[in-house]
Amino acid sequence: MKFIKEILLLASLIFATSFVFSADNVSKLELKSNEIINGIILNSSFLFKTIYGSISIPPSFIISIEIGDKENKLRSIYDEIITGYLGTEYVELKTGETKLKIQKENIRHISINYVIEGKKIYSSYLEMKNGDRLFGEITNDLFQITTTYGTLDIPFKSISKIEDIEGTTKVFMVNGNIMQGYISSPYLNVKLNYGVTIDIPKSSVKIVNLNQN
Repeated sequence: MKFIKEILLLASLIFATSFVFSADNVSKLELKSNEIINGIILNSSFLFKTIYGSISIPPSFIISIEIGDKENKLRSIYDEIITGYLGTEYVELKTGETKLKIQKENIRHISINYVIEGKKIYSSYLEMKNGDRLFGEITNDLFQITTTYGTLDIPFKSISKIEDIEGTTKVFMVNGNIMQGYISSPYLNVKLNYGVTIDIPKSSVKIVNLNQN
């Protein structure tokens, strides 16, 4: 009898654990037909096309995707806002024992609840001219600026902030210096928290805030 009780207790613990895991990872699709479907996202990533490049983002980094008639908007777990076009054509979802493949044209909103741990967070961020915000690490070694007193190659580790990197640009240094001039490099190389690196055109960027540790 004691052995049977132990088996039943073990089975109940396994069931409870599996239920918590499933509940923690259940996402929700709101369809344009006003239907709601809950389940586990099976897509390995979502492709988002923006004016500053294409980004492939795993669902574990996404809070929601709003699919509008003219533009789509993605919000990440890092409080990022990414506006653009969802390039992924289908959302694959497991609800119960059933697997569904739903076209994005039929979806109004995707809410993703996905538990992750141990992901590195870059605290530097870019504010884009369209209102988007991206967190990442600038991987360029040098930032070249042409001033009235010459062309300077400044190490990024010496910079705390850059404002409006199209046309006249202000560079705020860690040591308190402020420089003004024209940026010759057309792109910023940024490694995002998702592990991907993209080249962002300077014409798309309004402010770069660098958190130098």
